[in-house]
Amino acid sequence: MEMMNFEVKSLLAIYNLIPQVAESIDKLVRTRASCSCVQEVENGVERQMESIIKLTMQKVNLINLKILADETLCEMPPRLSKLVIARCIDKMDINFLASTLGISVRDTYRKIKNALQEFKRVFLKIVLKNKKVWDKIVKNFFWFDVLEKINKFEDEGGGVSICPKFVCKMILQKLRKIV
Repeated sequence: MEMMNFEVKSLLAIYNLIPQVAESIDKLVRTRASCSCVQEVENGVERQMESIIKLTMQKVNLINLKILADETLCEMPPRLSKLVIARCIDKMDINFLASTLGISVRDTYRKIKNALQEFKRVFLKIVLKNKKVWDKIVKNFFWFDVLEKINKFEDEGGGVSICPKFVCKMILQKLRKIV
């Protein structure tokens, strides 16, 4: 089974952006739908309808990816889930998190690393239970490309809190190329 070609932190980095991207996909669909009404050539209408269907399937896959992440967070031990949410989704500063937990920054990094390993373990377990859903997500290879680009951006000094506009723009560019 092809999976986990990306780091878990990349999935978590786009977690909060999924509703924005879904909304952007809706705008693209509405634009394509209004264009298909204007076009007179029947073949053009068919192409627009195919484009709308592809975009809609991308949105479904994106929402399914978020649902898999939500299920993972729910199945994790609460203390680990809270760490993942605080650091990777809410982008809480490591020093603030350490002081909130009453532990050293080094121990905080260690706990976050353990929490991310647990997230990946539980995520894999959930993916195996939802193989059909995962296979549809995998079929749309560009999600992995997007997640890998986020990883590269983070590794090159982009840090944990990546620019949401950058990610949305990148995802939408990929959507437009596919459709």
